[in-house]
Amino acid sequence: MGTMFDTASDPGATFSGLSVEAVAAYGNGRFANFTRAKQQFPNAHILQIDVSGQGIGDTGDFEPGDMRYSRAGSWAKQRIAAGVKRPVIYFSASHWQEVMASLREAGVSRNDVRIWTAHYNGRAHLCSAACGFGITGTADATQWGSRDARGTLPSRYAGRNIDVSMTADDFWGGATSSGGGARHHSKALRHGDTGHRVEQLTRRLSYIPSRATGHPYLDGTRQKVDGETVAALKRFQSEHHLHVTGVFGQESRHALDRAVRLEKARRRRGKQPGRRPGLADLVTRYRHFDAETGRAWKELAAYGDARRAAVKRAHIEAGAEVTLADIAEILRRIEHEIQGLAEHEAKPALAMVAAAVTDSPAPVAPAPVAPAPVAPTPVAPTPVATAVIDGPAPAAPAPVAPATATAAPAAPAPVAPATATAAPAPAPVARKPVVLDDLTDAQLAVRVERLDHMLDEAREVLIARYVEAARQIARARQHQHAPVLTPKPGVVVTQRPPEGPRTEKPHIRPVHQSKPSVKPASPGARKLQIALNAFTRRYLKGLGPIATDGKIGPQTKGRIRTVKYYLGYTGAAHKSSTVDEKLLKRMKAPHSARHSTPAMLSRAARRRRQQRKHLKVAAASRAGVATFDKKPVAEWIKPYLVWARKHGWQGTVISGYRTPEYSESLCREKCGAVRCPGTCAGRTSHHSQRVKPFGAVDVDVAHRDQFAQLMSKCPYEPKLVNHLPKDRNHFSAQGN
Repeated sequence: MGTMFDTASDPGATFSGLSVEAVAAYGNGRFANFTRAKQQFPNAHILQIDVSGQGIGDTGDFEPGDMRYSRAGSWAKQRIAAGVKRPVIYFSASHWQEVMASLREAGVSRNDVRIWTAHYNGRAHLCSAACGFGITGTADATQWGSRDARGTLPSRYAGRNIDVSMTADDFWGGATSSGGGARHHSKALRHGDTGHRVEQLTRRLSYIPSRATGHPYLDGTRQKVDGETVAALKRFQSEHHLHVTGVFGQESRHALDRAVRLEKARRRRGKQPGRRPGLADLVTRYRHFDAETGRAWKELAAYGDARRAAVKRAHIEAGAEVTLADIAEILRRIEHEIQGLAEHEAKPALAMVAAAVTDSPAPVAPAPVAPAPVAPTPVAPTPVATAVIDGPAPAAPAPVAPATATAAPAAPAPVAPATATAAPAPAPVARKPVVLDDLTDAQLAVRVERLDHMLDEAREVLIARYVEAARQIARARQHQHAPVLTPKPGVVVTQRPPEGPRTEKPHIRPVHQSKPSVKPASPGARKLQIALNAFTRRYLKGLGPIATDGKIGPQTKGRIRTVKYYLGYTGAAHKSSTVDEKLLKRMKAPHSARHSTPAMLSRAARRRRQQRKHLKVAAASRAGVATFDKKPVAEWIKPYLVWARKHGWQGTVISGYRTPEYSESLCREKCGAVRCPGTCAGRTSHHSQRVKPFGAVDVDVAHRDQFAQLMSKCPYEPKLVNHLPKDRNHFSAQGN
């Protein structure tokens, strides 16, 4: 179902702040506002209302003061003849019988028009026989709330001169919702389609739960039929025994209508959604996600290896000397290969020795054996290869002198005669290798957890190396593109310029006299910062990365609280900047019910949706706001940024202009209140101002010092400065 607004005032001012899907506007009469509505809402569905019978628009207004009810049939017939597809008839529900009689007299079928009734009961509905008034069938739209009908509008519409209507799902597709002989003119939705019907489809797929998982098929409304929408639609079709095509046609629409009705009824009864996933479902999901993880890691590893190989090639081409580290790496590789060959050669010999010991009843003196000729180069003794067992390893064998081609055979050692009192030395008993089937569930779980932890650690180290290789390539490219200064003909260039008058450089006062106290750098802190940036980049919009310097400072603590807010934390847990194992797991899988409660998941999803919504509203065009780096900024600040970019600033704008509502939501992220003294100003923030000298920008952490120095030399006034030790990325004319 959809929502349509109409008003006798200015549509833009009346509907400000509302999500407008459809508008009915007057094409003639003293309230004519169709032209303004069409300009103000270019992406919405627009109805043009004819109140005087001039033969315009696609909607006829039949009520006292406008056209008579008896003219409905003749007006509809004229509009159909003019090429209007299924014109709309608007009238009060109490006059249903009169309008239907007029249509029959004019020879206009019910399926040739759309019926829009007015029935003000304060409840969104479509008029049907349950409303009385002799209604047969169902209306295509019903105006259920109006300012003129006192008490019928919800509080969110208070103070607006507005009428609110509900429209059927196929109202804009040209089909009637009445029973019997309904014709469906709307085309099927496919990959890449856009429009109001796509928003409606994705909203409904985000409402009903899957029978297999119990969770909605989608996680939010989409503007376009993308890959996730097609995949969700295919799952829906498969679970409802439809043709799995990924195309939303008439068959899928009927099934989705029925599923929405059943879900609404279930929620009224208070039952739990869907069924609990069984073992087969969980195994299938695990294998699917594991395969996706493996595929993504292979792509990342291939990309990183290519970058590291490029760095090595560049290092060799540059003629760099071989370092001790390179030599050590080569020696380790050679040693590893020799050890592998020695173990491979030792396996047959060990098998022969074991067989001989088993077959012989008593030890005998070994016969002298001529040594086999070997290479003259001495080889270090190789340890005997043994099976991997749990427990203490056997004692290492005594070192054996390397044999040569000219050495004489060694005499066998004398064997002492056995006596009755002399007990033989106990031989080490080798236990069987551990078999996974013999381990308990707890032992297997410990091994899986340990392996998973080691895998994560190894991948993080590799990713860090890939990042370093990418940075080296970027620095090399920047060095290649650096301008080369060539002397003019006839000018002699010396290594040291001649002495002359020395010009003093302008003294640049440091932005901060004192640095905030931070903890020393540590690998664990750096991994945490990388994880915070990964969560921000994937699930949040409009927030830049923090510095990965391995130091837990105010910026990192603030980002921890922000991430906790969008993971559903509340109270003291949200305000605290402590990090535990649960937080790390929730950042990796924010949608998983394994690490978070249903209440946290619901709260987190709602907060992330609100964040995206606030950011979208802030990005909308408005007076006094310009765009820089695709970010809205105060219009008077943009020349500062352009000047800085022309004079060498390589950074980007992370945040500029924000609406007061968005600034307030950011305060709730940081401290759980609408305003935090000394930390967050909420609606009074400089980011919410756009009239000079008020306004502010946040720049990325990697180039903030460069930006501060350039602003001190910028010719524009007033200067953009920073006087916040805990927020060094923030620049404004006031410095706070």
